[in-house]
Amino acid sequence: MFEQLNQVAEQAATNASRRQFLGKLGQAAMLLAAAAGGLLAMPAESQAAPRVCDNATSESGCWYKRVGDRCLYGHGGVGRCRAARGTVACYCSER
Repeated sequence: MFEQLNQVAEQAATNASRRQFLGKLGQAAMLLAAAAGGLLAMPAESQAAPRVCDNATSESGCWYKRVGDRCLYGHGGVGRCRAARGTVACYCSER
């Protein structure tokens, strides 16, 4: 692999002047930087805002809260709002 890379670099150096070679190298570096910047600018899915619990179908301890927020359940126990699978409702769970 390293030999192939050396051969390609040698061919590029012998078939072009130093100024042309450095110009193409600069263009390739700029293209690579633009691609990396574009990937970094895209929002990651893990950074999405947490889902808000539906007040009509959720337990009262999770009204006006988001999934993962603290809530009260049972007889004053503190837990976290969890999303009910397949619905927009939330329930309060100690885990």
